[in-house]
Amino acid sequence: SKKKQKAAAAEPALQEELKRLNRVSGQIDGIRKMLEGGRGLEDILMQCKAVHSALKSVEARVLKRHLEAALED
Repeated sequence: SKKKQKAAAAEPALQEELKRLNRVSGQIDGIRKMLEGGRGLEDILMQCKAVHSALKSVEARVLKRHLEAALED
């Protein structure tokens, strides 16, 4: 069916988004350890900015995929 074809086509994009979210999760764990270890403010803020940027990227990818699927309907 057309719905199954769409799901199969979206699978690689979904896997990429999940991979990116796993990376973000690791970065957040790293920030937690940095805070617990008393790392410097500059290092912590740089990692926070990296996480923010990575999440914005995932958000954009998810939105793009959703819009593309909606336009195909």
